[in-house]
Amino acid sequence: MFFEAKARVDGNREWNALLIQGTNGGYDINDIISREAALDMAAPITMFLVNTNRDKKDRRHIPFEADLVYWSDDITYKAFRPRHGFAVIVSDAMKAVLDGFSMPPHRYHPVNLIKYEKREETWTYHLLQIFGSLYNIADYQASEFKYEDLKTRNLIETQKGGFIDYEAFKRKCSEMIDNNILLSVKSMVLTVEYDVMWGFNNSLLVSERAKEAMESKGLRDVQIEPFRKFEIH
Repeated sequence: MFFEAKARVDGNREWNALLIQGTNGGYDINDIISREAALDMAAPITMFLVNTNRDKKDRRHIPFEADLVYWSDDITYKAFRPRHGFAVIVSDAMKAVLDGFSMPPHRYHPVNLIKYEKREETWTYHLLQIFGSLYNIADYQASEFKYEDLKTRNLIETQKGGFIDYEAFKRKCSEMIDNNILLSVKSMVLTVEYDVMWGFNNSLLVSERAKEAMESKGLRDVQIEPFRKFEIH
């Protein structure tokens, strides 16, 4: 069974890291990550830490205490997060835990996280960039899929196998959408075994061993729950 490690909703997400255009020289960080190319910067990435509660009396949480920081794409601050590719922001403590487990090819990039309202407050985090995708290491003949009515989400049928690879699966998904049918994964069988993998929207998928290690280290504002989007084997 896999678990999803993500920013705790009632804490961490009060503070969002914003990557603002024009703050990192000539590097288009979003484009580089979206193309799954390796960032090759001489200096750390600059991001700003912004509290989503505009009214200060409603703020409850202290900045720089979280070990997994929510990376926002709030356009109010002209901030952007890649639409493709994968990267999450982690602390030294979380990086130390992750380094003890098997992961897909990846790189860490230093991030200077600066409190937006008081520019003198800065902390060092890491942008963890994981190359590839969960869908690229799936066995499409052994995995199971489901077809649902796009409007009612009623199950139409399930199917085991039937696709050669991810590209064939994507083509079929587009074809089904045109017919108001949603094709999705019901149960995914992987061809490679990892303890830490790509998650969904600022999260990591972790094995039970990695989950237990994270919990034993008392990582702050990291919420770990069973992954329920689909089964992973």
